[in-house]
Amino acid sequence: MFTYPVLFGIAMAIIDVFVLSLLKMKHSGQIIGTWVFLVAFLVYGSQTFIFYKSLSYSSLVNMNMLWDITSDIAVALMAVYFFKESLTQSQMFGLVLGMIAIYLLR
Repeated sequence: MFTYPVLFGIAMAIIDVFVLSLLKMKHSGQIIGTWVFLVAFLVYGSQTFIFYKSLSYSSLVNMNMLWDITSDIAVALMAVYFFKESLTQSQMFGLVLGMIAIYLLR
């Protein structure tokens, strides 16, 4: 089921989840200090190397779509479970369609 491109997409999505969680916690006041922006900048910078390496296994279009969709699903699940945000039925349907898209792109 998991191919190298999907694994690269998951790796980059994990970075998105980490950084976006930090930014959400900073925005909500759970984290104090501007160090969050430096960490976000450095961690996001590492994605360029991961994405570059992923191009050895798939095309630019495919890798970008896998990264984007995997990140969208991972960040949405993190927001629902960790930050107690809610999704509408159409948003949940969109996540299911995203999962189908990942299956088709792999």
